[in-house]
Amino acid sequence: MGRPSNQQRAFSIIWKHFVDNGGKQSILQHKGTGDTYWAYRGPYRRKDTIGLLISDEDYSPKMEELTIEEVLEEWPDLQLVTKEVALLMRLQWAHDCVAKNDKEFSEKVRARLEKIAQEFNLDTK
Repeated sequence: MGRPSNQQRAFSIIWKHFVDNGGKQSILQHKGTGDTYWAYRGPYRRKDTIGLLISDEDYSPKMEELTIEEVLEEWPDLQLVTKEVALLMRLQWAHDCVAKNDKEFSEKVRARLEKIAQEFNLDTK
């Protein structure tokens, strides 16, 4: 393994949740407009890739609808497994770039995570 262990640890948490355990999409509905959007924390205790890396104590609903870059800027003391922005952005992409309620969500997330693993020299096991 060629990357720092904190990057591998973050990736492994996400891989286990979505690939090994079949984690579901995390989507919220905007109360004003009714539009849906990807969420760090969604209903039924669902979490997206980044939401998995934010502790319950550190999470704030104000983080919703912000990119990971904006979250890190607004909460500079946020404790994450890794703060490698390039990796976090790619991990967020793995979840958020699958169409909402796509029946092939698991397969598409797995393919994206495999691509990220190659790109960042991370282990999928």
